[in-house]
Amino acid sequence: MTPMLLIILADALIILLLLLITLIVLAWRRKKFQHAQLEALLEQVANLELARKKQLIRYLCEHQQMAEQAATELSADFLEAEKQFLYVYTEQQLGCQPVSGFYTNVCQLLDKYLQLLPDSLTAEEEQKADSAKQNKIVSQDKER
Repeated sequence: MTPMLLIILADALIILLLLLITLIVLAWRRKKFQHAQLEALLEQVANLELARKKQLIRYLCEHQQMAEQAATELSADFLEAEKQFLYVYTEQQLGCQPVSGFYTNVCQLLDKYLQLLPDSLTAEEEQKADSAKQNKIVSQDKER
């Protein structure tokens, strides 16, 4: 081989090597950027979950007159049910599946909420209904 051909081959190898190194660095930077985006998304989800939990606890304590400990446990169960629902929904969307089962999944989420509600709430509602019936009977008796 002539020395000129060797020089050309060496230059071509150097250029290919530099191109390969550049591609590797670009791929590494892209992965690093995507990882940072994923970390930010996970932090945002954690913050939203914490805000949702606080909102549920506040609602259960104020409107349902539950103890804070019971409300905390119940809100954790509610969040788990929401996570399960969102997991199925996300799987449907990523898999480009039809959302025909969406209504069923929403119903299952609501059923899960009802199952998680303590019996004391239903007993309270029954007491309110009974007292309303008694008040109605008393008012009807007064009218006679």
